[in-house]
Amino acid sequence: MTSFPDKALLEEVAAEMEERERKKKELQERKDAVKREYLQAVSTGGNGMDLSMLHTARSLREVVDKKEYDSIPGILDKAVLPAGHSFGIKLCEMDSESLGDWSEPFIQTPDGTRDKSIFDFFRFDDSPMGAWQAFLLQQLWQYLPLWWHANYNERASVYSKEDLSRTFLGKAMVDPGARGYMTLLRCDIDSLDVDALDLSPEIVRDNGIYYVSCCFWTDFGGLEREYVKLTLKDGRLDEFFEFDRETLFEYNCGIVF
Repeated sequence: MTSFPDKALLEEVAAEMEERERKKKELQERKDAVKREYLQAVSTGGNGMDLSMLHTARSLREVVDKKEYDSIPGILDKAVLPAGHSFGIKLCEMDSESLGDWSEPFIQTPDGTRDKSIFDFFRFDDSPMGAWQAFLLQQLWQYLPLWWHANYNERASVYSKEDLSRTFLGKAMVDPGARGYMTLLRCDIDSLDVDALDLSPEIVRDNGIYYVSCCFWTDFGGLEREYVKLTLKDGRLDEFFEFDRETLFEYNCGIVF
């Protein structure tokens, strides 16, 4: 005898699907609205990015690559912690039995407690540099050591054509034995007209609201530009909202962790 799903169960599933679609629609509507705000801000405010901000970003990546994590607070000079609090990194655990892990920043309070809610403690200067440092800090975990499946989230910052070239040079130097992978990557990337791309990061200020646009490379997506809205309220990062992402060059290395 054929059994049919309970009517109440079907109604519950239908309601859940309807709710998911509603939330998806609301999210897209919000993204579209923020994108319109961004375009208006760009037309009146222009790009506030300068060489000192790029120097800060590259210095941060350099100390992370060298695993000199204690140097991070000194680089982020527009991000202040309360007296007696300190910044640290909990490195990922490379456990062969786990599916993956990622490293996480934390704040150590005067009583020795480690709190991962770092933006509850940091206060940022309400300036383009302060907002830029908040952006860099929020994205930091994707540049810290990752383990196993977490490597799908690895990124390489791209602020210029030179950065893009160094990304691929670095891959060849780190893993010269991965000839098949590197040959595929080289073949694909050679078709990219780099000179036709604007890879410069952007930051636009609009009355305490900042819009940041930045490029990055990922082996599981290619060359992408993300657009983020940051709101600083009384020095606190009150909002971090990615409202758009543009794929400049699609690529997938095909590696499965």
